[in-house]
Amino acid sequence: MKRGTDGRSKRLGIFEYIKKYDEETFVSGNIDFSLEMFGNTQLVLYGCRRIIRYTFEEMILEAKKFDVRIVGHCLVPSAYHMHGVEISGDIEDIEFITRG
Repeated sequence: MKRGTDGRSKRLGIFEYIKKYDEETFVSGNIDFSLEMFGNTQLVLYGCRRIIRYTFEEMILEAKKFDVRIVGHCLVPSAYHMHGVEISGDIEDIEFITRG
């Protein structure tokens, strides 16, 4: 974690986080899916192909082999990038939905 000017820990945004990974790995498609949570207020999902449904209480995201349903309050996609999405809000539940 980076430290802010006041010495406290500072969370990285999705774009800063992606810099930590090898760009070639993402471009070649070797990473299928990765999910990171920071408490219950922020979630970073790598391997998100698109946002299927978005309301302030529910988001459904499409990954390569399944969908991810996120339920909570005040959900907002705070960053969206070709490699992933960062979601902020009060996250209550995460569900993985297989496609059949």
